[in-house]
Amino acid sequence: MQTLEVWQGSSAGLAGPGRPSARAGPQPRGAGSDLASEHLCHYVGGLGADMVEGEEAVRCVEGVGTDGDSTGAGSSFAASSTSEHPPANSPEVGRYVPLAEIGRGVYGTVLAARDSETNETVALKRITVDDDQADGVPAHIIREVSLLRDFSHRNVVQLRDVQAVGIREFQLVFEYVPGELHQMLKGHRRAGTQLPMARVLQYSQDLLRGIHACHARLIMHRDLKPQNVLVHPADGLKICDFGLARAFSRPVRAYTPEVVTLWYRGPELLLGRAPYGPELDLWSAGCILAEMATSRPTFPGDSEIGTAFKIMQLLGSPTEATWPGFGQALAHWSPRLPRWPPGDLAPIRDLRPELGEAGLGLIRSLLVMNPAARLTARRARGHAFLRQQGAVASSEGRPSSAGPGRA
Repeated sequence: MQTLEVWQGSSAGLAGPGRPSARAGPQPRGAGSDLASEHLCHYVGGLGADMVEGEEAVRCVEGVGTDGDSTGAGSSFAASSTSEHPPANSPEVGRYVPLAEIGRGVYGTVLAARDSETNETVALKRITVDDDQADGVPAHIIREVSLLRDFSHRNVVQLRDVQAVGIREFQLVFEYVPGELHQMLKGHRRAGTQLPMARVLQYSQDLLRGIHACHARLIMHRDLKPQNVLVHPADGLKICDFGLARAFSRPVRAYTPEVVTLWYRGPELLLGRAPYGPELDLWSAGCILAEMATSRPTFPGDSEIGTAFKIMQLLGSPTEATWPGFGQALAHWSPRLPRWPPGDLAPIRDLRPELGEAGLGLIRSLLVMNPAARLTARRARGHAFLRQQGAVASSEGRPSSAGPGRA
């Protein structure tokens, strides 16, 4: 069974020790469960999307450690045939009846379940709190709930409910989306095929519309990658896993650098630029668009410096003309680093010539080393390459991109 989502709070591929997996078995409801629900609702209800700006105060009150932006190694889910769930008629189940385990990660388990009130299939994230965090709700849960609770958009996975199923276990209920972009691209890669260009166009527009919806609400995702993009048969791509997301404001300030999975991390982070903003998501989007076109990761480095070298090999090293003041702004830059001449995405063009100049132009405008010169989500979603989408989508029988919920 395909993975539904990558567990939140950590970036797969980040260096650093992983956390032990937590047992995600169900716990009886009772007074402890009600208290935990009140605890979560009290803080999330009054915080909203801008709560993250006061995150340190939340951690202090809640007893959460100062490392709220987790740097532990996350992991993609592997489908499991073994699961321990109560029987469907058990009083422990409540409204949502587990059907199957579809993923397991650092923080708990993802289940497909049936909503007994609507008979719809939903996805449950069951998050078990470690003993050392038992005094409060972890910051990544508060962050995801506060940012998604009033967020309705066709290209962002919808949070439908939040429950406490035990003193140390919380359950986030999402719409169920059966596919995952990572698995789809891996299948093409193994078969030696490529995603049809009509799908590349449609999915590119879906992704950029979803990112624009986030940025218009002053939310930056900070962990965009194919594993965090789901594929719906009717609605197209949906961005998921907001465990590392946060609200932002202008001017941007210094946030934790331990975000974004390595292969999709922008050069400003790799090379040590302290303040960063939503432009980081657009770099990740450029990596994903190129990967959708070629079925190959764009910058598969084995370390931060290795990834930075792959970026410069493809795009060229930064200069004062392309990135004014980069030498002073980048803590990890050294004049002794190798220098590469400007590139023109030749490997991507060779692998997918059907992209044409318009498609290459969009990817080129997203994969700009200087974040200040990178295309914004608003401009990217109206790019000439994506204006071809209507004709190719209708040829495949896909619905028009105009529809409810789109920004």
